[in-house]
Formats: sequence, structure tokens, C-alpha cells
Amino acid sequence: MKHVLYIVPDLHGGGAERCSLTLMRMLKQHDFDVTIVNLGSPHGEAESWLDANEHIISLDCKRVLNAFFPLWHLCKQLHADYIFTSRQHTACLVLILSFFCRLRAVIRIPNMPSRRLYSGIQGIKERLMYRIGRFLYPRALSIVAQTEEMKQEMCTLYHLDSNKVFVVPNPVDQERINDLAIQTPSPYTSDEIPFLAVGNTSYAKAHDVLIQAMEHFHANHDNATLHIVGRTEGEWGDKIRTLAQGKDYIHLHGFIPNPYPYIKHCRALVLSSRIEGYPNVVLEAMALQRPVVVTDCLPILKRIVTNDINGQIVPVDDANALAQGMEKILQIATVNNTITNEAITPLLHAFESC
Repeated sequence: MKHVLYIVPDLHGGGAERCSLTLMRMLKQHDFDVTIVNLGSPHGEAESWLDANEHIISLDCKRVLNAFFPLWHLCKQLHADYIFTSRQHTACLVLILSFFCRLRAVIRIPNMPSRRLYSGIQGIKERLMYRIGRFLYPRALSIVAQTEEMKQEMCTLYHLDSNKVFVVPNPVDQERINDLAIQTPSPYTSDEIPFLAVGNTSYAKAHDVLIQAMEHFHANHDNATLHIVGRTEGEWGDKIRTLAQGKDYIHLHGFIPNPYPYIKHCRALVLSSRIEGYPNVVLEAMALQRPVVVTDCLPILKRIVTNDINGQIVPVDDANALAQGMEKILQIATVNNTITNEAITPLLHAFESC
């Protein structure tokens, strides 16, 4: 049995970690033993995502860089075959470590590498990560991209051999989310039209635009509500709370371990993002047969969302267009999506490419 160390920076809940955990569970069904190594505190929201039989080791390091030597000793002790991560800053650590420990590193990139949104200190960090990536990524055994467009960009920007990059579409664990969706009844009242956004507050998620769009929409539908599920920390969390203040039709729920009852019973899921890698929450909403309103932030969305059939696609950073998309979604009575998982074959190839 092959042994994989799945590295996470902490136990904060995020889409990349949730998706990667599903990928690791798929590997376990194909003769792989997976150990989750958490570099940070042993406590966090994502604890609730783990099954009782999933093996996790927490190193309790304050920063990712501080985890180098503890992780090095752990790798020597466990004699793993592969090391895997889905975060860019942990990818750099993993690739350096793999050189010393002779581990085969598989890394997953969660966003389109050319999409850089930030200025100031955050912008400097983005440019630094890009330069480090150009040096380190070619050292990986294989790299997981989520779409063909992402693969092409990575090969060009990071000077990668295309045979080393595998397109692994985000998986949906249909059975698991169906079970989770019926664990509790609808969280909404019977007289509201609930729209839902799922994601931690950040500039990339554009919840500021979503709140502005909801103001327009609510002017014509006084029983419409907006529910935002996800952490509201830091500067952008403060900004979103300020924008929502005094609006009793906007509800900030914070992190919720099981968002699926919210998804199952919402009128529509709204993705207002300025940038995304591959928003798994859209796939999950479609699997639960909910219509979606999404921004044109990613080419693949045009291949899975069809206007007036299962959703609406609107321009990025346009509150008026987003409100119009929410209006049009009311005309969609039912959707009938078919979700197929095509991840396991390319995922196995990524781990067995040596």
C-alpha cells in the first residue's frame, strides 16, 4: 500500500482543503494510505470535516516556515511514498522538503496563476510566490490543475513539461453531501426568498459587490434575503460587516461546518467572485439541484452553467448585472443537473507518473 502525507497549513475551513480532502478519500479507495499532517494548531473549524478513521498529525507550528524541521523529522519517521498539498505557500515548503527527504511531491494549484488581484504588501507576496514557483514547481513529480486553461497557463508561466501537469476536475462526493443536506431542516423561514453565498470574506470573493446587488434586488422584493456563510475575519471581514450593518435582510453566519442544508433549501446560490480556481460550491449546489448565479470569473463556468436553464452568468464587478441575474433566476422553477466525477483516473496518473 502506498503512503501519502497530505499537508495542510492549518485546520481553518476552506474550499481547497475541502476539495483536496475528497481527493484523498478517493485515493484511499485505490490502495493508498493517507495521513493528514496539519502544520498549525490542532484545533480549527475543519476538524468537523474529518471522519473518525482519518489519521491526522498536528505539528502546532505558528508559521508554515517554522514547520520545516518538524515536518522533515516526521517524513523520515513515517517513510511515506508521496507528499501532497493544495496551497501555494505549503507547496514551496513541500518541494524543498522533498529534495532532502527523497519524497515524491504532488502539488495542486488552487487558482489561475496569471490572476493577480492585490497591490501593496499582498501584491509583493504574490509576485514573490510566482518567482519562487518558477524555480521550485519543475521539481515536483506532478502538478494538479483543475482545468485545461489552468494547465496551459502553468506550463507557460512556470516553464513546466506538459506531461507533468494533470487536469483533475474538482470532485463532488454526491452521497456525502446528500446525507449532510438532510441532517437539519431548512434554516430559512417559509416567507423569505433566500439567496446564499458560501465563502470566506476577501477581496477575491467580492461580497461587497454582492451586498450592493442585494440592495438593488431587495428594493423590488422586500421578502428577499441574503445569507453569507463563511469566516468574516480581518480587514475585509470588517468591511463586509460594516456594509451589512442596518440591513436586516442580510445575514452573516460565519463559518458553519455543514453548509449543505443552507445550499439545499436556498432559492439560488450566488458566486460574486472576482477570481476563482474552480469553485466547488457551485458544483455542490448543482448536485443539490439548485440554480446558480455566477460571475464570469473563470472560463469553465461557461461550460457548466447555461443561462435560463440552470443558472445565470454575469460580468465580474457589476452589481447591477448581478442583481439582474438574481431577478432572472426567479424564472427557473426547477433544474435537472447531472454531475459526473471524472477525477480519479487523472488523479491516479498524477501519483503514478514516475
